[in-house]
Parts: sequence; C-alpha cells; structure tokens
Amino acid sequence: MGLPLLDTSRRWVHVAVFPKSASLDEIRAYYAKLRETLERPGPPIWFLVDLSDIDVLETSALQRKTAAEEYEKVAPLFERRVAGEAFVIANPLVRGVYVAFWWLSNREKGVERETFATEAKARAWVEVRAGRSLEGVPTFDEVRRSG
Repeated sequence: MGLPLLDTSRRWVHVAVFPKSASLDEIRAYYAKLRETLERPGPPIWFLVDLSDIDVLETSALQRKTAAEEYEKVAPLFERRVAGEAFVIANPLVRGVYVAFWWLSNREKGVERETFATEAKARAWVEVRAGRSLEGVPTFDEVRRSG
C-alpha cells in the first residue's frame, strides 16, 4: 500500500505516480490533495500520470468504488481546470481497458487524454499539445524519490 504521489511544483503541469495498491484512506487523501490543487487559481493544468505499478488483480472492488466516488467529487473541477492528461500504463491489456473506460464514460469533453507505454512518449505528447517544454518538470522516478 502507499499514498499516490502528486508533484505540483510547476503550475501548468503536474506529475502523479500511483503505487501498486492504496488503502481507502490513502485514496481519499490523494483526492483531497487533488481537489486542493484544482481549486487554486492558475493556468490550465496538464497531468503526467504513471499508472504502471498498479496491480489490477490486487485492487479490490471497494477500492475501485472509492476511487470512482472520490473522482466524481472533483470531476467538475477537472472540466474547468485540466487541459489534458497523459497516462503511462506499461501493460498493453490494462492500457486497452483504461482507454475503453474513458471512451465509454465520455467524460470531460474538453480534457484531452492519451495513454502511452512509456514516460518519454507521454512527455513528448504533452509538450506538443501544450506547446511548452517539460524541461525541469520532474520525472516519475524523481517524484518517487521525493515522496
């Protein structure tokens, strides 16, 4: 178990790293921090999100339900503040399921989302879409080390 890490050191791009598994309290704490971040005034935010370590077999239905309920609470803030999200999911099967979920749920119409097998590809996509360099933005490993 572990708390998902969220680096907000850059106002326009944030880096999130999710652990293999998280307790219900850790899931709620992450979404509380995310809410605080999204409520702050500032430019549209891009997210780099590492979901590669999540063990879908170890995640319970209650954990998924809790994460979904917590996300629903911040969804309106996403629509207002988030420009896009680049997800890194190394496992192709999990990546496909994730893409299908977002496509079927048809959420946040103004938020761009893409999934990638590597961090390098995700970072390149954000740079192109945002029209800004990610130089100085922490990598997933740097976020893990600082967390």
